[in-house]
Amino acid sequence: MGEDASLIDLTALDSAADLCDEQVNLDPSGTQDRYQANGVIDTANNIKDNIEQLLSAMGGRLTYSGGKYYIDGAEYKTPTVTFTEADCIADIQTQTRQSRRNIYNGVKGIFISEEKNYKVMDYPAQISSTYATEDGDPIYLDMPLPFVTNNTQAQRLAKIALLKSRQQVIINMAVNLKGLQVKVGDTIKVTNQRLGYSEKVFDVIDYGLAINGEGSLGVNLQCIETAPEVYDWTTADQEDFLSGGELDLYDGTTVDDVTFTASDITEIALLGPDGTVSTNVELSWTPPDDAFIDFYKVRYNKNGTTDYFYAETKEPRILLSGIDVSSNYDFRVQVQNLLGVTSSGVTLSNQSLDGDTTIPDPVTDVNVEDGLNYASTVRWTNPTNIDLSYVQIYVNNYPAKPLNPTARINGTEYVYTPRSKTEYGEDKYFWLEAVDYAGNVSTTVASSSVKLLLAKSDEIDGDVSEIASVGIVTYPAHTVTSSATTFGEFTVPAPEDGVKKYGSLSGNLKYTVDASVDTCLLVLDVQRESKGVTSGTEIGAIVANGTITQYYYYVEISGNHVKEIDGYGGIATTQTSPSTIEKPLSVEYQVATDRTRVIYTSLTQSITTGTLYYNPDRWTSSGSYLSDGAGPYRPMIPTLGASTTVTMPVNLPLAKSDDNETYRVRVNHLLKSSGTLGLNQLTAQVLQIA
Repeated sequence: MGEDASLIDLTALDSAADLCDEQVNLDPSGTQDRYQANGVIDTANNIKDNIEQLLSAMGGRLTYSGGKYYIDGAEYKTPTVTFTEADCIADIQTQTRQSRRNIYNGVKGIFISEEKNYKVMDYPAQISSTYATEDGDPIYLDMPLPFVTNNTQAQRLAKIALLKSRQQVIINMAVNLKGLQVKVGDTIKVTNQRLGYSEKVFDVIDYGLAINGEGSLGVNLQCIETAPEVYDWTTADQEDFLSGGELDLYDGTTVDDVTFTASDITEIALLGPDGTVSTNVELSWTPPDDAFIDFYKVRYNKNGTTDYFYAETKEPRILLSGIDVSSNYDFRVQVQNLLGVTSSGVTLSNQSLDGDTTIPDPVTDVNVEDGLNYASTVRWTNPTNIDLSYVQIYVNNYPAKPLNPTARINGTEYVYTPRSKTEYGEDKYFWLEAVDYAGNVSTTVASSSVKLLLAKSDEIDGDVSEIASVGIVTYPAHTVTSSATTFGEFTVPAPEDGVKKYGSLSGNLKYTVDASVDTCLLVLDVQRESKGVTSGTEIGAIVANGTITQYYYYVEISGNHVKEIDGYGGIATTQTSPSTIEKPLSVEYQVATDRTRVIYTSLTQSITTGTLYYNPDRWTSSGSYLSDGAGPYRPMIPTLGASTTVTMPVNLPLAKSDDNETYRVRVNHLLKSSGTLGLNQLTAQVLQIA
């Protein structure tokens, strides 16, 4: 490499050497070094290939970071650095599942067997029937180990490769300069409440500096999940080594050809960068049984001409563009191995092209859901055909597919909204067809019917809000005394469509003071008028209770009941005419226990066992007024030393309701010893959120 030896981190090198020297138990007895590298280095190969072959003997990697080279072997490293939301400078991007080409349910390959006089042999494959069932069919990684001579060591490396491929979650996160503490090959812990991570362990696989939107320097980390179990090995994992896998010694001087027939030619229409549709040809073939294939060489030309076009690919397939479908073509595929030796090739001559006539696969997993305001949402999974253009959707109010589609969608979701109110309550039927760029149409997939209905409040997901304006104005100013008086009243209209919504009042309160007013508190109590509901709604059985601090207590009910209990209502253990009623101070759902905790304040702990009931009017008679369980708003009025008018912001909770609600504002002062305090006006907006 031409690098100075001082650039190699000796601490990492010593750790890698110690790892290789660790003793691993064998079946039925004995031990061996965890990793050994035994082989011949060919100086004709490039240095990178030789290093990678050496590292493969310990599942290792060579990393350059901070001006040093680090050598690591395959082992679980206990993380020492934890990243939380506080360290992130942007949202974490997650990929919860790797593509199919990156996962395997079996690992097999060859090694140089010391047991068989150093012949090239198959080592015992590491295969998981559980993973194969999950994937639907066998998916093997062919992993040659040219510097491994012991079959048990080969098995250990194959098992690690298999389990590492099953680690699905990949995250990309931009963090602050704390990220400079780690490098590629290190493990870290990640804690993120939104993603549900609590010290989840990840392996750092890529690293780079970043600048956030504010110009601050940060670090981009790409990580994949890992676990100690990936590197576990016991004698029970060891498979018997059988000589039936013996191979002839590979000399690399000849290369077998692929299997390539006319049925392996597929025409595909794709959208070009200029927006026009062009025909492309996909060639695929069956590779020979050769673990040392480097790549495939493809040559094609119009039949009868010598104007050749060339392409190369590592995969046993290739997509050729710029094809003239009005001409016949010759196609040749050759194999080249790692020594540069090329096979004679397989040629298909005078192949006629008719354009793309292959229909795409149909959509799958079609699901139709009711939505808000009579709308219905259709979701599906698109086929994996690379020439998919769009999905056309047919809609009808009886089970017969119409002649023309209603919509064409480039995606996996379609929201149908009624064209008029006459459609409310009608049944709707949906049919879906995939269409490719050549206009080929898949088979039709029909959905179940759905009725266009009004959504209930507990089916609404998201911020569905309404705004109403309220105002209280007095002239001259309403004088605030030490006893509560009514400053004014207002009414909040019922939400649209009868959907029950939370309410909050946000606006400005204008007050007047004279020069002698000293510092005091203004008590602002927004009270709701009771409708006289006499019976409570059952919430559930009380499963826990306790004391938080003096005068503050709680009860717990299984499940999430946050939307059922409001601070303007009351709780009790009797459905009608309860003798003890408490006002909810706070209602919170605790995910860890799947319980709803209701906190209330009282002189004594009054609710401990039985069934909990809730009444929005606290079992009071109609016309009574109810304060929020959290108590009134008490802002401070400062000493100003002059007669003046001041505007202060207010933000107060209102009741959750699906009906018109009448409120009154009661006011008084505390701790004022002199002067006059008056209220001029309250102007605010009421925000209602489902």
